[in-house]
This record gives sequence, C-alpha cells and structure tokens, in this order.
Amino acid sequence: VSALALPEDSTVRGFFDLVGASPMALLIGVLLAIACLGLARGWGLARVEDVLASALPATAAVILITGAGGTFGYVLSETGVADAVADMLTSTGLPILLLAWLMA
Repeated sequence: VSALALPEDSTVRGFFDLVGASPMALLIGVLLAIACLGLARGWGLARVEDVLASALPATAAVILITGAGGTFGYVLSETGVADAVADMLTSTGLPILLLAWLMA
C-alpha cells in the first residue's frame, strides 16, 4: 500500500519497505513469538532457547526449499526455458491440472 500511496523518496515508505522485507518480517515474527508465547508465559530464557533450537531444523528446511524453488524459477524464466515449456504444454491440449501433475 505504501508503494502505491507514498512518494518514492518518503521516509515512511522506506520504513515500510524495510519492515516488509522477508528477512526483517521473519525476524519481527520470531521476536514477537518470543515475547508473546515465551516470556509472557513465564518461561525462562533457557526454555525459550530450547524451543527455538528445536524449531530451527524444520524452519531452515522450509526456507531453503522455498529459496531454491524461487531461484530455479528465476533461472528458468531468464533463460527462456519457461516460455518454451509453456508453449509445448499448451500445444498438447491436455487439461491444466493433468499437465501440472505430470510436471510435478
């Protein structure tokens, strides 16, 4: 919304761009979770650290897979492979759900 409503050199827009960036949004979410779900319940810092450490492997895997998929998609679109595959698939005349299942 700030990109549409505010001028490009606005300080408020710069702030929202910073807060809305993916790494910063993830950091803010983790800090809020620590405050609201951990410390507000009376957990000590050691227990909060244990919970965060146990959640890290699953979270890291999701972020890694998402990042790799995004990078792969970017490479496909920049090299023109995505357009070639799309043209080939549309010429088959098969339903889109079947094509997506076959591609997966």
